[in-house]
Amino acid sequence: MTSASDRAELLDGKTSRNAFQEEVAGRFGVLPNFFQTAAGAPGLIEHLWGFAKSAYLDNPLPSLFKERLFVHLSRFCPVRYCIVRHVGFLVGLGRPAGDPDAPPHTVEQVVALMRRPGILEGAELEAVLSRLESQNAPLEIPPPESQAEYDIFAAASVVFLEPARARRAREALRKAIGERDLEFLLAYLAFIRTAHYWTLTHPELHYEEDMDALLRNHEELAALLLDDQEGERCEMGQRLYDELVLLRQERDDRAQLRAALEEKERFQKHQQLLINELNHRVKNTLAIVQSLASQTLRGLDVPADVRETFTARLVALARAHDLLTDQNWEGADLQTMIGQIVGLHQPDDNSGRIRLDGPLVQLAPKTAVAIAMAVHELATNAVKYGSLSNDTGRVDVTWKVTEDGAGKRLYFSWRESGGPEVGQPNSKGFGTRLIERGLSLELGGEAKILFQPEGAVCTIDAPLPNSGLGGGIKP
Repeated sequence: MTSASDRAELLDGKTSRNAFQEEVAGRFGVLPNFFQTAAGAPGLIEHLWGFAKSAYLDNPLPSLFKERLFVHLSRFCPVRYCIVRHVGFLVGLGRPAGDPDAPPHTVEQVVALMRRPGILEGAELEAVLSRLESQNAPLEIPPPESQAEYDIFAAASVVFLEPARARRAREALRKAIGERDLEFLLAYLAFIRTAHYWTLTHPELHYEEDMDALLRNHEELAALLLDDQEGERCEMGQRLYDELVLLRQERDDRAQLRAALEEKERFQKHQQLLINELNHRVKNTLAIVQSLASQTLRGLDVPADVRETFTARLVALARAHDLLTDQNWEGADLQTMIGQIVGLHQPDDNSGRIRLDGPLVQLAPKTAVAIAMAVHELATNAVKYGSLSNDTGRVDVTWKVTEDGAGKRLYFSWRESGGPEVGQPNSKGFGTRLIERGLSLELGGEAKILFQPEGAVCTIDAPLPNSGLGGGIKP
């Protein structure tokens, strides 16, 4: 029977090894057929051997890392010579990356390597790149079969298959292993790409005898090695076909999106028409109520201040309504709403005496109207009897939102100071009852007014569930 080395040497018509072949065999422990090609161009394969030594064998990256990566990336070559030969090196039929001290893998370890996904996409690739990018300092090249090695292989696969589109993967590798090792890795990827192309353009290459025996003796490994489905990923035709499929899908997706946007636009126009009609009717209703109240109260000889109070409450309600109308009844900003309501009671000489402090809070309509009416009552009382009835008083309005297991809550405070000394009223007026009873009932929380000597204090503690227009913070 002809030996593997004799068969290899017959490729260029020689029956004994020359100095070059001895050098190759001395590094690998065997003489691969890869370096017995190009017989028609003497000296050419020696130049390829020089590239192999600099980018592969003498590359300072760890030997097992290089050999495992060669096997991993060779699954993307439709010609199976490279993956079979380098699995041979990995299992001890030769020297992994030419290193006589590198411990060989078991067949089971190689099967586990081959069963890993060749290329990751979507969320899996995002997780890999995020882990590499999170390194605070460059890592040493990780040991075989570790998660870190797997992450580097996954990012290197992206660079290997689509180098022009792999900017993030390349930068993630730079962050993880450092500038120096990245350059050695890129040189190594270039050699693997060259080796694949060489096998594609030299169909006379065949497996060595030891590799034939390996495939015969290990059926599961042979099935994995000879499966060339992933090999098409390196072919330009396949890549262009995949891109064509994606372009067609994108075209269909855009058509569906365009139809959905047109339908949404029609719905929004119809919704706006209904809201405008509703706003018009509500404003008319408020105007009618105001006119009827004015006529009725005048006829009953009601004091002017009572008529003014009632009218002011209607105006406050209308202001809240206008603010909600501007937002298509989707909600109202708490600070803007308070500013509009207190503006009805704050003449120019009181400018700056009502101070607002709190985060951005978007209230749903029901909550906005309830708090608007409460703020109106508080401001009215402050102007007539409280801190805004003199030249020195002030009002501090603060709020905050907290969140716990039960959901969001609004904590609101109205605190007066610097006004006339305040005494406890003999009875609760309409405004107090509106706040303490009506507001508590409307919001499902608690509202209190304390008449302290330095000024009135109102606090509101109410839940703000994310439940649409019924109440709470707008989702």
